[in-house]
Amino acid sequence: MIIDIPTKQEFFDAAETLIHGAWASLVDLVAGGDELALAFDTEPELSTNKLQEYWRLARPTLISSLSLVQQAVEFYLKAEIASVSPYLLISGDVRRWPKQYEENDTRFPDFRGVDAQDLPRLYNTVTSKRLTADVSMWFHDLRNRRNRIIHTVDSQFAITPAQLAETVLRAHEYLVGERQWLRSTRWYLDTTPTHGVKLGSDAEHEAYIRLKLHQEVASIVPILPHEAAVRYYGFDEELEAGSCPACTEVFEGDKFFDSRWTDGFLPTLQSLPGPSRRSACLVCGSAFWFCPECDAYSVETTNGECLACGYLTPRNSQS
Repeated sequence: MIIDIPTKQEFFDAAETLIHGAWASLVDLVAGGDELALAFDTEPELSTNKLQEYWRLARPTLISSLSLVQQAVEFYLKAEIASVSPYLLISGDVRRWPKQYEENDTRFPDFRGVDAQDLPRLYNTVTSKRLTADVSMWFHDLRNRRNRIIHTVDSQFAITPAQLAETVLRAHEYLVGERQWLRSTRWYLDTTPTHGVKLGSDAEHEAYIRLKLHQEVASIVPILPHEAAVRYYGFDEELEAGSCPACTEVFEGDKFFDSRWTDGFLPTLQSLPGPSRRSACLVCGSAFWFCPECDAYSVETTNGECLACGYLTPRNSQS
């Protein structure tokens, strides 16, 4: 019999790990570029030259990360196919299957899997979901770019940090759902060696995770086109915005917290449509109303009390 059969969840978790591995490399590179630019900010010409050299040296890492994204997309598709039946992922004529079946069990990984180029067709055939023509074309293009990386050396092939970021975010939106990226990032951080082993209190651990999420937003959103920042993060630089009181409170749960750590963070508490002057944090989801007394978005939604000055907002104004 066939043993060690992977589940949908195992394929999905593998996909999440792969795509976040690529993303972690990107975030580190962008943060390093920002630090380099800051170091030479008083010498514009030298700064430009240094950054050009920095990104030239970063090219292999960006290209390798793109390959991981393509592999992750395959695993996302396999996860949905496996939810119908993992046996659908086995390729080839039965006569070509491993021959030890008469005496021994055969592990699922010993079988040849379905070719990547056939996954979209299989996905569309056996699952209740459908990849649109645009998504299928995008997947085909991504697979071709990945093949150029794996099978040859192409000195003309290049990808920018912004292009890689949009590829990751688009793939995740297509195959996981809209605005799921930060939630997924939190899951990934909790599984990494750095954060998965909780050395401090729960409050300190939460502070570390929340800081990492804000650092990501501060690093990646500025390199994205405006439309992409709105689409994938819900960040609109044209809206009224400020710092999130809930996140600030979490940061302060770390006894070693220094307010300088948040220098350069983006204002993630953004105003929402409507006349009530209500805002929500795109990182933690906490919602606040505007306080007329201290002129800040700091009114807690549960009881109408301002976290900054203690003013109690009438409930009928929180609508």
